[in-house]
Amino acid sequence: MSNKNALQARLKFLNDSAHIVAIGSPTTSAVLGSQHDKLLVENDLDLQASKKDQDSRRREVCGACGSLMIPGWSCHVAQKSIKPKEAKRAKKDLRRPIGGLEKAKVYSCSRCYRKTVQPVVARESTVLLKNSRVSKPQTFQPTTSTAPASITEDASTIPKSANASSKKRAKARKQGGLQAMLTKSKAEPSGPNSGGFGLDLMDLMRSD
Repeated sequence: MSNKNALQARLKFLNDSAHIVAIGSPTTSAVLGSQHDKLLVENDLDLQASKKDQDSRRREVCGACGSLMIPGWSCHVAQKSIKPKEAKRAKKDLRRPIGGLEKAKVYSCSRCYRKTVQPVVARESTVLLKNSRVSKPQTFQPTTSTAPASITEDASTIPKSANASSKKRAKARKQGGLQAMLTKSKAEPSGPNSGGFGLDLMDLMRSD
């Protein structure tokens, strides 16, 4: 096993052991936590760790006595507004005005009374929401419709169809009237003594 793997195994053992005995033996847990932090410093692993990992470690273990930070049991957590330094403000958060107040969480160790202050980082969703509000509105191009042309064509065909229907109805009425007159003339007696002028419907049609 290489030195790096052996170091990681030892750090894991100290961290796990500190968590296991935290409730039953807080003093032993604090000693194990201190040994874990000391081992990190001796091997410069604390400098290689990211800011996120460092903050997470300080929320979990007291940086002074090594006691496990359990809110409501071995530590107290409070939230307050603090006034950051101008240089710090300019580097970390350019959206807020310099000299303004920002929120922070304060972890107070119940064993050594050491206070650890960590600023509350704004959620990414809030930033995305602000960006969406100031984004440029989309422009929509009007689409041309062919509906007016089709309506005009339909309107132009209406008079033609109406005229054709009128002619058909007039022709049907004329034929119906002639048929009725023909039927009536056949029903009446023919001859000079029957009265009238002696002309029937067929004579009238031939005279045209």
